[in-house]
Amino acid sequence: MKRELKDKKIVIRVTETQFKKLAEGILEEDKSISQFIREAIREKLK
Repeated sequence: MKRELKDKKIVIRVTETQFKKLAEGILEEDKSISQFIREAIREKLK
């Protein structure tokens, strides 16, 4: 049972504006987020 749940993904559909707000919030608030994730978010915001 646990293995099945591990393979599942949760998909949340958001608008571009909602995504940008979320991403900007993450960039501002969480200074411990890895550099790789920061760069990926910045690329998405362009």
